[in-house]
Amino acid sequence: MDEPLAHLGAKLRNSMRTEIKRYNSVVHDGFRCKMGVRPMDVLIGGADSRGTPEEIAPFENLGDERRIGIHVGDILMMLITGDEKRYKRGDIIKLEVREEKTHLFDIETGERIREKK
Repeated sequence: MDEPLAHLGAKLRNSMRTEIKRYNSVVHDGFRCKMGVRPMDVLIGGADSRGTPEEIAPFENLGDERRIGIHVGDILMMLITGDEKRYKRGDIIKLEVREEKTHLFDIETGERIREKK
């Protein structure tokens, strides 16, 4: 992976590792890839969520959507939600990733690596 999974919270990191294992038949040792997920496919869990707790850096209310920023290592990752709830900097949210919506990309070619079925 290009960005270490160590920067993610424990539960989100484990979810990403599970997803990477799906591709083991495609990706060989030493192969460098990036994992991608669309901002709308990272979900904010409810109070009973088993998601990874993360601290909100910025929050923007844009009317029909909200943008929530969290730090993953040195990177600011922006999430998009239609949720009506308002957040503020420092609030803790629980994140869940739709594993079926994650994708791996070859670093050299930029092409998506497809799972063998």
